[in-house]
Amino acid sequence: MSWNSLSETLVELASAIVPPEGTGLLVTDAEISIPLEVRIATTGAGLTVLAQPAQSRWKSGFLQPTHMARISIELEEGDGR
Repeated sequence: MSWNSLSETLVELASAIVPPEGTGLLVTDAEISIPLEVRIATTGAGLTVLAQPAQSRWKSGFLQPTHMARISIELEEGDGR
């Protein structure tokens, strides 16, 4: 699994929240809790926070440490309501 920037990982997680096609449902808010592996890398732009979903939800002595990410997304007035 490749390491993406934290912002790209969060956008991909949020973009995956869609109702089944043809149901007529609209997602207006969502809350995601997911374990992420996080690291900091040096790039041409400086320091970058990288993140990816954890390989396993179990803690062990040989896997990367994970951090629980909690994301809450909701529509605000003017967002198409």
